[in-house]
Amino acid sequence: MSDVRLYVAIYADADFRGTVVAQIRLHGYDVVYAPELGHSHWKDEQHLVYAAADNRALLTHNAKDFEPLYRAWWEAGWKHSGIIVAPQ
Repeated sequence: MSDVRLYVAIYADADFRGTVVAQIRLHGYDVVYAPELGHSHWKDEQHLVYAAADNRALLTHNAKDFEPLYRAWWEAGWKHSGIIVAPQ
């Protein structure tokens, strides 16, 4: 069997509530959560670097800070697996 994912793997940053992450997991999605990994006090770009290195889309509520990061990464030609911004 191959290691190909049939859906996106997610890295939820510290802006998300643990109860929401638990619900995502209950629906069968592969999601890791920043506070569970000890990443609670990381800067936004550190979250994106981690998610990119682990081939995960970053899930956040923080559009204000991640939009400029997205643009900077795009202009630099750096790859990531996506940024999902969910309203609170």
